Amino acid sequence: MATRVSVIDMVVGQTYANVYILKQHAIKQTKQGTNYIDLVLQDKTGEMPGKLWTIPPSLNLDNLQDSDYIVLQFSVEDYQGNKQAKILNIREVKETDKFDKNDLIPVAPEPVEKMYDELMNTAQGFNSTPLKKVVTTALKENKEVLLTMPGAKSVHHAVLGGLLLHTCGMLRTAKAIASVYPTVRKEVLYAGVIIHDIAKIKEFQTGPIGLVTDYSTSGKLLGHIHMGAKYIGDLCEKLDIDPEISTILQHMILSHHGIPEHGSAVTPMFLEAELLHLCDRIDSRVYMYNEAIKDTPVGEFSSKVFALDNKQIYNFKWDENDGLNTDLDDDGLY
Repeated sequence: MATRVSVIDMVVGQTYANVYILKQHAIKQTKQGTNYIDLVLQDKTGEMPGKLWTIPPSLNLDNLQDSDYIVLQFSVEDYQGNKQAKILNIREVKETDKFDKNDLIPVAPEPVEKMYDELMNTAQGFNSTPLKKVVTTALKENKEVLLTMPGAKSVHHAVLGGLLLHTCGMLRTAKAIASVYPTVRKEVLYAGVIIHDIAKIKEFQTGPIGLVTDYSTSGKLLGHIHMGAKYIGDLCEKLDIDPEISTILQHMILSHHGIPEHGSAVTPMFLEAELLHLCDRIDSRVYMYNEAIKDTPVGEFSSKVFALDNKQIYNFKWDENDGLNTDLDDDGLY
């Protein structure tokens, strides 16, 4: 194998060859009626769309599987201001191919067991016995899947352990908000945060290495919001939880996307439900803004980000020691 160059560092006009993750692919037809493969290749630093215009007869299309390894040779082209791979050669990975999976699989930057413990310790510290029973039981029942489940297919936290990373980020934000506003019923907010995306573990289908490849049938027909509310409602009934508490928790799940246009069944109708929605929005958008400028040079704009209202995100120069304040005298005065 050639020396590995990370996807984020690839340059237009250069040719690369190595093992990559086939994030997704589809067989499509050109205007002339010939088949080609539209794909997305990936490593732990990022992803890149690609086209294989001529499918070699030796390639067994039935063996191509999303979220699996593939050997590619390709040149990087500029397509409407974005990098795109023109695939020159493609083949399945062989046993003799030597590569480090840690170079390829995108994972959460924090240990998953530590993040799981952070959620569990918070729930175990609740003074409310009903909330403690519901949340700790939900975490225990789903621990094995939570330790690996990505937070999404592509938009945000689409890495192994991404769901825990997203939930912990929200919980930390919720605790900061609760420290400012004494009227917040903290345990209600924290409980809502921890369980709000619990049904994503059944909404997604994952491939051989654990990344999301598609939505499950129930994920497409119902979605994690409705499935999550039902799961918590059933769990509360099993644990003999007060119906009012069950309804409050279900409402927080059903309303956490804010408005029906974004998938919520209802809008938030009490403070903690509103704050849950805002924490979700804050954490997801922080992640997306960071991803947008990850491979954007300083002083330039990213490509348009559909999930951020199709905006281009600006990566400005910043020094934490002096910021943008270049007109300060020696005494720190203007």
